[in-house]
Amino acid sequence: MLAKQAQGDNRELSVTIATILIWMRTVSKNSVIHEKRADLELLLLRTLGVSFEINSLVDSWVPGTDVNLFLQANIPQDSDLVLTHVTVPFFDSLYHQPHQLSGTERIEITGRLSSTIEPSLPSWLKEEGDRGNYSPRSFNDIVLAQHNNSIVVQLQLQFGGVSMAISVPVLNNNKAITIAPAITGTFDTDIIVLADSTSRSVSLELQSNVSTAESVTVRLKGADELGLFLKSIH
Repeated sequence: MLAKQAQGDNRELSVTIATILIWMRTVSKNSVIHEKRADLELLLLRTLGVSFEINSLVDSWVPGTDVNLFLQANIPQDSDLVLTHVTVPFFDSLYHQPHQLSGTERIEITGRLSSTIEPSLPSWLKEEGDRGNYSPRSFNDIVLAQHNNSIVVQLQLQFGGVSMAISVPVLNNNKAITIAPAITGTFDTDIIVLADSTSRSVSLELQSNVSTAESVTVRLKGADELGLFLKSIH
């Protein structure tokens, strides 16, 4: 008896939420509801017990390399919600696959990361600096630590005759994914102060983020002016 009552309550809740979703599409585009519609739709889906997670086994990706993702979809059987398409916009070849899914399932998604995606680094470093000084374009450039790389997967859903799209972030152990170049370098010290006509040796540790062998030439910008001794590494 309790099971039937619970099913009836869930059915009534599904009808109510479907009605709200349809109503939200009729409001004026100037309404704050229209501006926040995507967030409201996601909140309503969570009310039904629907959840989506997309995870990567590694926390750093290199442009032009293969990426493996795992989509964990949890959709209650009595929710009338169906996942119809999965779109990955940051792959070289757009991944857009139909998935008629209603229930709990783990979906593996594999593709090659676009070679043009920008690395994760402070946004103010995009601009040319002057002897260590940089001019951020806006206050957000100071607050935000990374580029606004869209590391999200888009899911197309069908619910109560209403189509909707939500964006799900890709995470690794609940942390955001970073985009790294094939090779990164780290100096053994952050700041070096030299008096006139003095010199100092500085160590640079290089790390390869790809499995293939690479030949690297190290050069610092402005090295001729600074009188730095440079070395090629093969």
